[in-house]
Amino acid sequence: TTDNLQLAGEGKLKVNLPWLKTKKTDTDTNCHPITGSSDHYTLYDIFHERNTKDTRDALRRIGLVPELAGWVNS
Repeated sequence: TTDNLQLAGEGKLKVNLPWLKTKKTDTDTNCHPITGSSDHYTLYDIFHERNTKDTRDALRRIGLVPELAGWVNS
């Protein structure tokens, strides 16, 4: 949504993906064996995330996902 784009651009949006740390108990069909999720996401590394031209790319920032803080070396 436009609200999410604005919040992401301001660094105020957080998207929790708890299955990154703890496997889902109700696993998805065709899921990843470690996470139990079949969701797919594309994230920018910190170096490239500010070098985009499309405002929607703010939704691909690693900092949006608290579970990745200190876990992914970008």
